[in-house]
Amino acid sequence: MRYVSPIPNIVLLCVFVLTLFFSLPNQAGGQRLCLPSKLFQGFVWIVGVSMAITATLNVTKWIDFIYFFSYVKLFVTAIKYLPQLIFNFRRKSTKGWSIYMIYLDFFGGLMSMLQMLTLSYNFSKFLISAQ
Repeated sequence: MRYVSPIPNIVLLCVFVLTLFFSLPNQAGGQRLCLPSKLFQGFVWIVGVSMAITATLNVTKWIDFIYFFSYVKLFVTAIKYLPQLIFNFRRKSTKGWSIYMIYLDFFGGLMSMLQMLTLSYNFSKFLISAQ
């Protein structure tokens, strides 16, 4: 049996925990997380930790752990501007809202797709058409 270093897994787990720690809401100014956000964050914690444990025990693969967070990212990206959209609609104004964050988000998504295409090409999994 080949020895696999646990260091990458520990680093990934630390990044995961730090990211979730810094996502805790800022309680200044009476701001609070709404119930759907708390439920979603709880879901991500429970599933993320359980997937990390099962991957550590070799029940599942680490790639499934990564895929889970890619789906979380996809979901969050799809709905993250919804509160701002509702707020702007109710005010009938976009004062104080900057389009530059949308540009950065779009560019980040474009770079993510380019990375996926590059990885699939490097691993010879890049197919234009099924033959």
